[in-house]
Amino acid sequence: MAKTLFKNSRKGDINDYYTIEDGELGRGASSVVKKGRHKGTNNEYAIKIITRTVDQKIIATEIDILLHMKQHCNIIQLHEIFETPSHIYMVLEFVEGGELFERIVERGYYSEKDAADAVRQICDALAYIHKHKIIHRDLKPENLLYANKKEDSALKIADFGLSKMLYGEQCNTATVCGTPGYCAPEVLKGNPYDTKVDMWAVGVIAYIL
Repeated sequence: MAKTLFKNSRKGDINDYYTIEDGELGRGASSVVKKGRHKGTNNEYAIKIITRTVDQKIIATEIDILLHMKQHCNIIQLHEIFETPSHIYMVLEFVEGGELFERIVERGYYSEKDAADAVRQICDALAYIHKHKIIHRDLKPENLLYANKKEDSALKIADFGLSKMLYGEQCNTATVCGTPGYCAPEVLKGNPYDTKVDMWAVGVIAYIL
């Protein structure tokens, strides 16, 4: 049995608790997201299945951050974690409204009112994230998900895989990462940066809207 990364990982086989569908909701280099249904409650979840070939410090950071992000309506919630010798399963809040990117493509442009509402929701979530000394570092329309198909749906920040938590007296970092079109200049130059770089990305998103 592989060493567990988290003391609060749930014991047992995830398949004893969830029915996982064959189809994919999304796929990354070393992970796949599938729809799952809890066998007891019948509630739907998005289950992110990550192979243990990934640097486990990266996985640990993402999960640790999500555990700090409980109960904010504009942040995708982590429900629970399962571990096996080969995989880590993150049981996440399931949303069905699609990406902000997809809505931009469908609509062509946002009205000033709708754009302001989207930016307000992003900033509300970022204020909460930054209060916990976390930098998202990959804000973009593809990582912003709508809860449902309604026009007034809540918008939620997802994918904390590149996020950074600042510990103790640490107030900045210098790792070059993120999606270039949304990165602040100091990130691309490899200079020290802090939570303000997320606001640069918000500005880019607002411009696109």
